[in-house]
Amino acid sequence: MKDDYHNLNKLLRFYIDNVSEVAVAPDVAAEKANVQVDKTTAFLMCRLMFDDGYLDQPSENLARYEANYKAKLFLDEGGYVTQKRIADRKRYASWMVETFDFLKYPLGIVLAILGLYKLIIELNLIEVLKGLL
Repeated sequence: MKDDYHNLNKLLRFYIDNVSEVAVAPDVAAEKANVQVDKTTAFLMCRLMFDDGYLDQPSENLARYEANYKAKLFLDEGGYVTQKRIADRKRYASWMVETFDFLKYPLGIVLAILGLYKLIIELNLIEVLKGLL
């Protein structure tokens, strides 16, 4: 899974570094970028980058792509690897918030009981109550 994001970055880097008059087919680009994927995966990767707005398709009839400037900016910021890291961080932060929300009520009850226990001991309420009875 980790390699998928690195492969996306490598393939996108190839398109950026090899901007030319002729758009390149995904399988050819993957081979030249040294991305070890099958032809179908190469096409799917390029389609993802196209859908994300980083590749342009000059001709609707041909499955050939070329990079745009948005792709360069995206890759300069870390590309798909950084995007994945940010998504993982957000997912972890969300999990932490949900876990804390789940634990705060039982924790509050335990702390309240401990607080009452400490109050009873400090004020020696048991002895006071025994004296009243």
